[in-house]
Amino acid sequence: MSSGDTVWFEIDCGWITRAVADPGAELKRFADRIIDWEKFVPLFRETKAEHIVTEHDNPADWRRFAQRSIEHIKALGL
Repeated sequence: MSSGDTVWFEIDCGWITRAVADPGAELKRFADRIIDWEKFVPLFRETKAEHIVTEHDNPADWRRFAQRSIEHIKALGL
């Protein structure tokens, strides 16, 4: 596997909070590794991917979460 195939950083703010850590501090700590998704939208279209998945482990209002996710993805032009 080449380094281009490896996921080097994935942050889950929910699990960080559950571990009694500060998601903001972790974001700052790894800021140089966080991807600007808007910059990569044109590249998504060049892949064979057929789906984009959004995740929330236990939303208080799953319909609101789904609607906001759909709206954000559409706003990205996807």
